[in-house]
Amino acid sequence: MTQEELKTILEEKQINYKVKGKRIVVTYKGSVYLPSLTSLPEGTTFENKGHVGLPSLTSLSEGTKFKNKGKVYLSSLTSLPEGTKFENEGYVGLSSLTSLPVGTTFKNKGYVGLPSLTSLPEGTTFENEGGVYLPSLTSLSEGTKFKNKGKVYLSSLTSLPEGTKFKNEGHVGLPSLTSLSAGTTFENESEVYLRTFQNAEVQAIYDSLFSTQKKRIHVQEGIIKIDGKSYQAKMIDNIPMIFKKRKGNVIIGNVLKQDMTIGEKIYIIEDNGVYAHGKTIEEARESFVYKLSDRDTSAYDDMTLETTLSFADAVKMYRTITGACEFGVRHFVDENNVDKKDRTIKEIIETTKGQYGNDKLAEFFKEAK
Repeated sequence: MTQEELKTILEEKQINYKVKGKRIVVTYKGSVYLPSLTSLPEGTTFENKGHVGLPSLTSLSEGTKFKNKGKVYLSSLTSLPEGTKFENEGYVGLSSLTSLPVGTTFKNKGYVGLPSLTSLPEGTTFENEGGVYLPSLTSLSEGTKFKNKGKVYLSSLTSLPEGTKFKNEGHVGLPSLTSLSAGTTFENESEVYLRTFQNAEVQAIYDSLFSTQKKRIHVQEGIIKIDGKSYQAKMIDNIPMIFKKRKGNVIIGNVLKQDMTIGEKIYIIEDNGVYAHGKTIEEARESFVYKLSDRDTSAYDDMTLETTLSFADAVKMYRTITGACEFGVRHFVDENNVDKKDRTIKEIIETTKGQYGNDKLAEFFKEAK
């Protein structure tokens, strides 16, 4: 596509832009959605105030930059040019991407979803401010660094290269891992979820990780037995569940309670690594839409870590800032016997450490200061 062709499309849709040297810079004050666009001219930069949705884009030109204030959706893109940088203020969704070039940088302020990616080039670094979802990744290259401020989820990975270090600020999920390599270090700021190993390996994991790293290590197996019956267990957004079946993007099961009994029925909507729970399908769908929506957080801009909130107001604030689903918040409160008392925002952050959205809440009030 030429610059003139892109200009024509932007003008037809009344999307503001500027020409800076040889680059088109999109400056529109809202979201930019161009569903028919399949390519962009070199050096195109998005600095608009909302999301960027380019669902039909099949290739990305060199020098493309995303500096917009929202999410980036590139659902048909299968590859990226070298040196692509994502610096937008929301998540990056690349659901069809099958390879990642050397030098790709994720510094966006949301999660990175790469559900189709099976491998990474050496030295890939994630420095985004949300989770990293790589559910299809089957191998991890040497020098991969996770410095993101959220979870790292690697559900298909069965082994790690020697010396792998996790320094992210959320959970690490490795449910398919069958062995641990020498020098593996978990320096993340929350729990580590592993599957069941052989007994000797389990003891070695506990001895090394509990004693030296002082971290809650959950060694889980995919199949658990309750009252003599076998069930498939899953952990989704820090909520353990018994998996029953899946219909399209709807997962159906039951909550797995801390006393290892089966709890209430649960519905989960999943899309591109994003999950939302509910007692009903309708509640789950509403929570999913809420999680992806632009929520008005301005009411909390003048609050500080010392601001005290009632329990009800604290729940409302937590959901507004983090996008947490109603079911997830209720589950956390019930399972952890959280007192429904007034708390300062600092206490709320400490109480919810390790839970979905805690990193977003902490970052919000860090920026506010």
